[in-house]
Amino acid sequence: MKTFISAVSMVAFAFTAQAEVWCDATPPSPYNTATGLMPTEGTIGGTSGTTCEELELLLEKPSATQPSTGKSAPEVYENLVSQFFINMCHRRLAPIENGKPAGTGWYRDKYVRQLGPDMATGVTFGTSGSGIWQTSQSGFHSPAVIWYNQIAFDWISEYRTGDDGGYTPPAVPMPDGAIIVKEMYSAPATVCQDRDPMTLYPTSGIAFMVREAEATQDGWYWGYYGLALGKTKADAQNNFATQNTEYAPNPDTTNTSANDWPPLYWGAPSMGFGQYCLNCHASAVDNSTFSSMNNLQVGTGEPHSYLTNSWFDKQVLSDPVAVTPSLATDPSDGADITNGHKLRVLQSAIDASQPVAPPPVKGLIETYLYDKTPVPTNADNVSMISATYDTATAAAGELTDSSEYLTSDQCAGCHDAGGTGMQFDMTQPLTVAEHTRLKENAGGDASVPYLYNFSPYATWRTSPMGLAGRDPIFYAQLASETKTFHPGTYDNGAKSVPSFVENTCLGCHGISGQRQFQIDTYDASTNTCKEFTRDDVNVIPTTFDDLDARHAALARDGINCTACHRMDFSGATVASNSPGTNGVEVTPAPRDACVEQRQEIFSQNGAGKPANTNFAATFTGSFKVGPATDINGPFGGPTDPAGPIKTVPMQNALGITPKYHEGFKDSAVCGSCHTVHLPVLGKTDPTSPDMNILGYVYEQTTYPEWAFSAYRSGKLLGVDLLGKPDEGSKSEECQGCHLPSKTPSGQDFVSKIAGIQERTNFPVTDYAESAASIDLPYRTGFAKHSLVGLNLFLVEMANQFPSVLGIPASSPMLVSHGLDPAGLTKLAMLDNARNATATVSVTKSTAAPNNPKTGKPYGNAYDVTVANQTGHKFPSGVGFRRAFIEFTAYDASDTVLWQSGAVNPAGQIVNAGDTSRDPITGEIWWTKQCARPANWTDRPHQPHYQLITAQDQAQIYQELASTPPANATPSQCGHAATPEGVLTTSFLSICAEVKDNRLYPSGFLPLAHRKEIAKALGAQEDLAEDTTALGVGSDPDYNTEGPNKVKGEDSLTYAFDLPGATVAKVTARLLYQATPPYYLQDRFCTGEGSKDTDRLLYLAENLVSDKTPEIKDWVLQVGATALHQEAQ
Repeated sequence: MKTFISAVSMVAFAFTAQAEVWCDATPPSPYNTATGLMPTEGTIGGTSGTTCEELELLLEKPSATQPSTGKSAPEVYENLVSQFFINMCHRRLAPIENGKPAGTGWYRDKYVRQLGPDMATGVTFGTSGSGIWQTSQSGFHSPAVIWYNQIAFDWISEYRTGDDGGYTPPAVPMPDGAIIVKEMYSAPATVCQDRDPMTLYPTSGIAFMVREAEATQDGWYWGYYGLALGKTKADAQNNFATQNTEYAPNPDTTNTSANDWPPLYWGAPSMGFGQYCLNCHASAVDNSTFSSMNNLQVGTGEPHSYLTNSWFDKQVLSDPVAVTPSLATDPSDGADITNGHKLRVLQSAIDASQPVAPPPVKGLIETYLYDKTPVPTNADNVSMISATYDTATAAAGELTDSSEYLTSDQCAGCHDAGGTGMQFDMTQPLTVAEHTRLKENAGGDASVPYLYNFSPYATWRTSPMGLAGRDPIFYAQLASETKTFHPGTYDNGAKSVPSFVENTCLGCHGISGQRQFQIDTYDASTNTCKEFTRDDVNVIPTTFDDLDARHAALARDGINCTACHRMDFSGATVASNSPGTNGVEVTPAPRDACVEQRQEIFSQNGAGKPANTNFAATFTGSFKVGPATDINGPFGGPTDPAGPIKTVPMQNALGITPKYHEGFKDSAVCGSCHTVHLPVLGKTDPTSPDMNILGYVYEQTTYPEWAFSAYRSGKLLGVDLLGKPDEGSKSEECQGCHLPSKTPSGQDFVSKIAGIQERTNFPVTDYAESAASIDLPYRTGFAKHSLVGLNLFLVEMANQFPSVLGIPASSPMLVSHGLDPAGLTKLAMLDNARNATATVSVTKSTAAPNNPKTGKPYGNAYDVTVANQTGHKFPSGVGFRRAFIEFTAYDASDTVLWQSGAVNPAGQIVNAGDTSRDPITGEIWWTKQCARPANWTDRPHQPHYQLITAQDQAQIYQELASTPPANATPSQCGHAATPEGVLTTSFLSICAEVKDNRLYPSGFLPLAHRKEIAKALGAQEDLAEDTTALGVGSDPDYNTEGPNKVKGEDSLTYAFDLPGATVAKVTARLLYQATPPYYLQDRFCTGEGSKDTDRLLYLAENLVSDKTPEIKDWVLQVGATALHQEAQ
């Protein structure tokens, strides 16, 4: 079955309706004949002489499979798996005499077994006939018969005799080539336990394990296979191999099973190494299996039994003829019961069958911003590589640097919710209002989610960090940087400027892939680190051990679990006040050799200036990492009331020991990446041995902005930065907002931090670890990994067009029972925008300023105040984010009389006083045909205002920078440089600042105090200077040197005359654009011809509609609308 089957899918999670005894049903074709369920003897038709015996030998070592006739090795192997099971090759039973083996072959369980309770929960009623009992099953899988090949049986019969009370794991592990096959059936098992398993059709598919100890840390190839359908077994195999499925567009078969490769969908594959199955199997005491001779036909013990209600499946009784007279005119029908098992098995295929793109229409981009080239209309032509490919597992044996970074699917099985199918920690039922809204939006009787999934994986997956490796805005920026801003070569063509740029940028957005690539390709003899490029991100695997594809998968996985949780805080130290005590030479660990080179590049401050040291040396994502054997987090510390971390499950699954580190409660964990220090690149001479670096600037300063504010802790990992307490009056670490762990009322979140098979809270099983080792405690301070700011535009792209980004819509474990991750991220962002970012207020001015044209006070004057509620500037982060005020005056009939900050549907700020509503100065960076406007060399933009008197003026909170001028020298670029070039969105062309009136955070410090903190961080004074506002004139709201503390506010006056009209009310709204229209224009015109640019073009054109009122007109409202009502 082509999907990411969670353990939930193998459990009857939803209620299942009463039906005929399932084993009496006729199997589908080709399994409905006398031989359909029997193993094929001799040559298998259509396979050139292959036999079951030969297929088994090919299956015993998956990694030995080679690509063939254009098919990758994983695809070839899955076809072998399909042939094996279609032909029931695992049912070649060993001969048994007197209850004992009398030869070789396969062995099976005694009978179809229930793997957990199956209980009647009530009766539902339709329109006729009797009421129907409903049951709810709580088992590890659907009822099963497990089959074992000879290799598996030999080990189990010797070491797993059935008495697990005094069991000691043997020194001899399960041998390679062992195969365990779990045929799964409908519930309840008890009604069919008297049937010969050879006569049963696995209605719920087959889960299987193939032992290959050297392939991965857990040593198994895991898979789920839904038996392919067809008129004959050869037809069934062809349907599987050619991916004919009823969920594909225009299906030609009712087949429900398909090869994973090449991917049809976007979820994880249903077969492969490093699968989620370990969320349960890692709880086994050894070898990731619970196998016991008690279950086997040739074993002497008895399998575990569970409460099962099934009397209604067998009994025959008659109903009364008479019916109680009706007192109601409208009797209600019984509720429709969802088949939860089928829903999960087919989830990604069902998702994929839905329309993934609206029909092409001329939209806001072509109308307002860009029409030089056609907007793509076929989503497939611009989509990213499917996340199905994104798997990087932990290697076998003691972990080394080659397993430093793993993909998030290695964590999802446990750290997504609902993976076991029996416990649903980390979830919360939807509010009634949310469920009602989803039902209204879905229409009719459509099924909608009913759980919020607050697990670490689900909340991270569609956060900006989870999407970083697939971010269409980032890749379009990268295309502009390499195609237009910084093309070319140097060192006589031996080195590429674009390769440097791509390696730099992917060092954050694709950090796990870029870093693992440099670890694996590092040449210690020459201390050479290769550059990881955009093309490297596009590699897909052809073999199971394709190293290039592993790096690509890791890069596409974004800023993932191991990217953060392997962070080494040894560099997070306070710079000494005594010269000569810092900068001690320490040989880096091999895994950090290239990180140290990155530090060397991005810690420079220009000729004659000392480099950054200590914590500041880790800026631009240049932090070092710990060993692959460890992973760190905030729980299990000495004061944790829940006690130490339970290490056994992760050690069994991945060979990794989870540990506590105080750094994960400190803003230092954010500071390395959210302080970006970059070189300024001038035009490079191809014959020059080096790039033309004109200087260094801080492109982003979110962490220092916090460190300079009233929200600062004054510490770095518990050490006072200034040698004395310096805590701000509103002290709060970054995690307090971006990894929320409290309710709005301040109560701590409490939850388990993973969902695994535990000992105490699950049905009994054989050979499981002790309760002390695997029963997880509830942790106070559980944190949602929302990690959100306000880039709702990116999240909306993932929400509406997951297939274009190459990701599944639903979470892999909870699937459609939970609100889609992007939907949950969207709610978190909307909450952030409405309640935690900024407020705006408006009052009538006490004294109107004079109109210079009349010499008299303006007839209408109002004061607007915007207050920043964040712990850093607003906006913060990348320089192209912006916010602006929409101020509107209305008459008594709500007709707009006067407006500043009006927008058109593309989000361009326009002159509302002009009937043509043309964009105001600074909004047009390119014509729609990609020509520069006439005033371009003047760096056109809106200045910072304290008084606005015209509708073509707008207060825009933003940062603007200019390029180096022609033939620039280092003296012309830098912190105090005078702008001489043109406006730019290039991250590596920031020669001079043009404007920065972004709102300070509350309590922003005087420059001298900021310089002290910058020095303590290991930076130079320019870090403090670069955070100073620019272009704000004498506005007292930005005066950090005056007697009053900065409030983090900006107040200004709107004044205007309206002869013959009377203002009845005025409103003020604060509007935000994560990707302003001028920024989009710059991407389309400077990245033209790139698939990455076309992807953004397609998404931007189709993003805003009636279904996205939150971003109508390409703006997101921050806070509530401020209103002043005039007295009538």
